Amino acid sequence: MIIVTSTTVVRHVILLGLTITIELSRKNLTKAKGQVADSRNLSIRDLLAVQAAFIKKGGGNLNDVSLSVATVSRHRRQNREEISNQVREKFVKPSFVLIHWDSKLIRYLTGKKDERVAILISGKPTLEHPKFLGIPVIKDSTGTSKHNAVIKLLDEWEVTKNVVGMVFDATASNTGRWKGCATSIESTLDRAVLWLACRHHMYELHVKHVAEEIVGERNSPSESLFDLELFDYNVCTEMQEIANEVVIWGENHLEKETFPREDYRELLELTVLFLGGTVYPFKFRKPGAHHHARFMAYFYLLLSFLRKIMPTFIAVFHSRAFLRSRLSSIAPSMDLKYLTDMNIYAKEDTEAAAVAIKSVLNHLWYLTEEAVVFAIFDKELPVTLRQEMVKKLYSMPQPQRFVPQKPIFPRIDPSNEVDFSEQLLSCICPRSWLLFDLLQVLIYWDKMIGYQNVEKQILSMEVVNDCAERGVKLVTDFKDMSKDEKEQQYLFQVIEDYRNRVQT
Repeated sequence: MIIVTSTTVVRHVILLGLTITIELSRKNLTKAKGQVADSRNLSIRDLLAVQAAFIKKGGGNLNDVSLSVATVSRHRRQNREEISNQVREKFVKPSFVLIHWDSKLIRYLTGKKDERVAILISGKPTLEHPKFLGIPVIKDSTGTSKHNAVIKLLDEWEVTKNVVGMVFDATASNTGRWKGCATSIESTLDRAVLWLACRHHMYELHVKHVAEEIVGERNSPSESLFDLELFDYNVCTEMQEIANEVVIWGENHLEKETFPREDYRELLELTVLFLGGTVYPFKFRKPGAHHHARFMAYFYLLLSFLRKIMPTFIAVFHSRAFLRSRLSSIAPSMDLKYLTDMNIYAKEDTEAAAVAIKSVLNHLWYLTEEAVVFAIFDKELPVTLRQEMVKKLYSMPQPQRFVPQKPIFPRIDPSNEVDFSEQLLSCICPRSWLLFDLLQVLIYWDKMIGYQNVEKQILSMEVVNDCAERGVKLVTDFKDMSKDEKEQQYLFQVIEDYRNRVQT
């Protein structure tokens, strides 16, 4: 039963013989449900209907409570601003910050269009989840416009001095040598930071280029459907061995259920199934959006309907690399292994392998002088090799100042078999000290505190830009809830805060 008094709404619930009393201020009735309503994209009228049903079902009188659209709207705006301010007040700056950003052209129901950029920071262990700073409107998608928005929010949240790296999609507007967003940010900071191209985006580009070689350029944004056909093990011995390794690795992770996203689980299930492994229980799912920008678009239709050539490339070579790409410490060695695997793939499809090799050589972000030192913390590499890397690093003079500049890719001859030890060691140069300069520590070896501190930082680094993509998805889903730009930014903070606190 619900009793409405002059100041409160009291709900008495009898459960298992016990009476539970829920008391809410009449003025806070909207506030109590406001954050949930915002996160569920409920309109003001929908929220009004929920509140009315809540009171009426309990036997209360609607005439005793103010439930006008204007009142609920006013309370909702006040609640958003209040929660947003609380989020700001509780925010604790991490010692080391990575910046993430991604932009998209947003279309509203009114027909209006805006270019927006989602800007977040990550910094474990202080920030358990990447922290959303804002999704401001920018005048265009150029690097300059994105740079201005990023710097403005970094200053507002007072984290500019804590930035040690940038995570971005490897597009021209981000990586351009003169006017790219990353270039401009580093110039404004007036110091060198780590350039960490999104590893998911890198591997999406690899498979995109191979797909265009195998399937052909497309004029339509969606793929056609193909006949069911499983992996043919009548291939070279090396490919058979890799396929068997992927099946064992995939079945192991399916059993452990270690997936940050459900679509990654589906990718692994289909990969194992295609290669002849066992997945139980298994069901085909409805394919999602099929646009050109993301690898999963190729995967869902080309692999879900199992055409032979492209799914073979994805299942044998690509799925495992893509799913492990978020692991920062293995990034340098994994890119070298992918390059080696493409030489094996060339025995089956020379043209497609050549396209993949070219794509890899265009994105050697984690084999640059600055990032190759991640491999020192790669426990899949021999201890002796990692010790040799540290030894070579200490033989290099540590620069007094690191000049801000776009990283330079190493030269690798893809026609020869890649020697992991030689290649990783050859990439160690004076600028390899940058990581340790930014983190303000010295390293010795794995039992030393300095090493362990850096290892924790490296392993916790978000080297994928998924959080920025979720920011773009956030504005896409909630863009029409408010026309006021300031209130929209409050709204986004409210939704992020709710999602971090309540896992649904």
